[in-house]
Amino acid sequence: MKQIFTTIFAKVAMVSVLATFFVWTVKATDFTLTSADSITKDGITISFAKGSGSNAPAWYSAGLRFYAKNTITISSSNAITNVTFSWEKQGSKDFATVTAGSGNYSHPTAAGYGIWTGSSFSIIFTLGSSGQLQLNKLSVTASSAPSSVSAPTFSPADGTNFGNDGLDVTISAANGTIYYTLDGSNPSTSSSVYSSAIHITATTTVKAVAADGADVSSVASATYTYIDPNSPGTQNNPYTVAQACAAIDAGTGIEGVYATGIVSEIVTAYNSQYGNISYNISSDGTTTSNQLQAYRGKSYNGDNFTSADDIQVGDVVVVYGNLTKYGSTYEFEANNKLVSLDRPVTPIISASDITIEHDATSGEIAYSVTNSSSGVDLEATTTAEWISNVAVTADKVTFTTTANEGDKDRTASFTLTYSGATDKIVTVTQKHFVADYATLPFAFDGGREDIADKAGLTQEGLGTDYTNSPKLKFDTANDCVVLKINETPGVLSFDIKGNPSSGQWSGTFKIQGSSDGVTYNDIKTYSSISSSKQSETIEQISANVHYIKWILVTRDNGNVALGNINLAKVDLTPSITVSSNSINAPAAETEETLNVTYKNVETSTGVDISWFESDGTTSASEPAWISAYINSSFNVDYLIEANKGAARTAYFKVYGLDRDGNDVYSELVTVSQEEYVVNYASLPFEYDGNGTGSIPAGLSVSGLGTYSSSPAMKFDGTGDYAILKIGEAPGTLSFDIKGNSFSGGTFKVQTSTNGENYTDLKSYTELGTTQNEVLSIASDVRYIKWIYTEKSSGNVALGNIKLAKPAADSYTINGGLSNGQYWASFYCKASGYTISDGAKAFTMNASNKLYLLGEGNVIPANTAVIIISDVETITLTKADNASATVSGGANILVGVDSDTAVSGISGTPYVLSIVNDTLGFYKYTGSNIPANKAYYIVNE
Repeated sequence: MKQIFTTIFAKVAMVSVLATFFVWTVKATDFTLTSADSITKDGITISFAKGSGSNAPAWYSAGLRFYAKNTITISSSNAITNVTFSWEKQGSKDFATVTAGSGNYSHPTAAGYGIWTGSSFSIIFTLGSSGQLQLNKLSVTASSAPSSVSAPTFSPADGTNFGNDGLDVTISAANGTIYYTLDGSNPSTSSSVYSSAIHITATTTVKAVAADGADVSSVASATYTYIDPNSPGTQNNPYTVAQACAAIDAGTGIEGVYATGIVSEIVTAYNSQYGNISYNISSDGTTTSNQLQAYRGKSYNGDNFTSADDIQVGDVVVVYGNLTKYGSTYEFEANNKLVSLDRPVTPIISASDITIEHDATSGEIAYSVTNSSSGVDLEATTTAEWISNVAVTADKVTFTTTANEGDKDRTASFTLTYSGATDKIVTVTQKHFVADYATLPFAFDGGREDIADKAGLTQEGLGTDYTNSPKLKFDTANDCVVLKINETPGVLSFDIKGNPSSGQWSGTFKIQGSSDGVTYNDIKTYSSISSSKQSETIEQISANVHYIKWILVTRDNGNVALGNINLAKVDLTPSITVSSNSINAPAAETEETLNVTYKNVETSTGVDISWFESDGTTSASEPAWISAYINSSFNVDYLIEANKGAARTAYFKVYGLDRDGNDVYSELVTVSQEEYVVNYASLPFEYDGNGTGSIPAGLSVSGLGTYSSSPAMKFDGTGDYAILKIGEAPGTLSFDIKGNSFSGGTFKVQTSTNGENYTDLKSYTELGTTQNEVLSIASDVRYIKWIYTEKSSGNVALGNIKLAKPAADSYTINGGLSNGQYWASFYCKASGYTISDGAKAFTMNASNKLYLLGEGNVIPANTAVIIISDVETITLTKADNASATVSGGANILVGVDSDTAVSGISGTPYVLSIVNDTLGFYKYTGSNIPANKAYYIVNE
């Protein structure tokens, strides 16, 4: 790999290897302003003298004012590489003449900057009798050769806190004698010699150098802070939530602190991949008070959590980490760690439902309270009118009941309450008096005398039996037969026959049902009955019917015969089934019917649809892209709208009510719709073809012709267009456009968010020679159209289309370390960026010299730079105002926004690199230049 460091950096004479930056801004306290004065900093000395017969330099509110024969002399123990002045003239006289003692100096003829380079330096001001100069700012840069002695290291590391026991600090160096200071000053070979561990008891900054003869290392520094172990925010005395929030607002006492509280909610559930949980704590464990979030918190010692149960609401915790505020949220920064956890034990009430006899006059519920630390203090309440005298003993609830003389069991609920425990609901069931019920399935085909021997069957007023079946004879008004049951009835069937005195039987005969044996409702009514035996079937009797009565209401002509009575036992298990539990729909609109069948579901109360989350348990709202409802046949009609995006899924169940009013659900139905596939262009996008043949993804054209050279896309008729479809937010758009005898027509560039409604971005009514357009595109645009909207005469040529990705809001760069400073390069075409404190940006001109970019903190768009930083991590934030001064001639550094093939670059690229611990520009041997990097071209 060829290095051209000597031909670039040696000529630049800026900061060749290790640089000391000294910037002095004029202040009244810097100089006493006597007849001669000087100040020294970082090995650089600046001296002022008034000169013979001249006024001494004077301080004014805006700066230092100089007069005739005043001088400035700048010297350094190291080579001075750059001096910059900012000054302005004062008074109405001619501007002062300024001469430099040596070196190459230039100065303005009005207010501005003076620039100088050389090995030694002095300035003599030659002024008119009333001419004056006001010095506003002076910047000096000097360099020194790197030391061969390594800087010392400290143990424990810089930033360590300690308590009342103090701290022992040891200093180590690879070679040389160690000298140190404890007062914050930089050490020299005249400072204290290190021989053994230094014991400190107060906050102290330790600085040290290593020296081998005259060769002295750079200064190493470490600060150790005393923390009172009982002060707020320490492990012995952790912050309350309120104290932690107050510290965040104050901006102090927020690093490496402890806080305690009660877990009030889980913000982000356990993440098994990263082993963290985000949770809130408050002083009282509620979400209504002030909360502090442990963002992406870790377990003890910073280890991963292993289960969602590791943190629960109600836990009393102590957390360690750094505090911050994100938006309006007070929080510990990520990777905070759990110090302690106390999980309160929750009491649990245990008790079982009971059943008592119908004539019971007393009852009792056995219970226990586990995890109770204060003994049993339980309350039992019920609203049942048939229960009284409720009392609580140490292990049971006793009560008194009235007898249940009805024909059904009855229930009541007891609520057992204990402080801190979840209420326990206990159901008490009291049996009913057992009546003489028929057993299902029931069958009877005897006569009147046989009824007495058939459980559940009674008669009143029947006449003498008929000889043959049906034998039961109804011959007088109000004659009846009653079947008493205690189960849910199924299908009822019987034989019936009319026996008229003459002609056709007439009268009124009914089958009725009752739930209590008192009030009856008609099930079926006969006003005429055939004289031939007929079999009747009633498919379903209401579930609450416990009495079925056959009764001759009125008799006009003849008698009624009844027999072969059968009442089936019914399967009460309700069910709803669907013809398919999976609906797979294409991206296009779909409309179909899903067949539904049900058993023992009351359709009179409605069968409907419930929407569910993917787990099939949690109710959700109906998705906007599906319209589904139960039709008149109790099937599901559904309409699935066309899909314009990614694949999507929804879930529902058909539900109804059983005879007891309980919900009955079908199995979960999964509705899946395919993804709407769109052929999008990839960003960054480039195309310089003719619009025929192989056209890149995302670009579609209509009606285009071709030209032989770029721009080659030929729009030669009204309506000719090219459309670029993108699937992500765009950056800057550029293209070449040309008119060929174009006159009187209109050509437009338009944008759209949905491909249907377009808005004009730019309109052309005049076009001549090839021109390059650069346009900003809104972030929500997904379609860009070039269209010949109206042709009068001539054609339009289009080509070299480029659409960049949007510039990032920020970049983080890790610089390479070379002799104490970090070096990196950067480039972005679309946006300017502000660089973080402690870093400066430089450009390079054709003479291979580096120049500070303005104040060094703003990099304009489309400007490649070298960045020098005091710290490894350099942050660049998109600038609202990306203006800056580029001085020293044209910048020869260039860059790329995306990875770019070296084969497509004219010339040989050289990039900033550190090879064998040596910083320089080296010939790039990779296949692609990385995005957002600066480089320059050598034509070899």
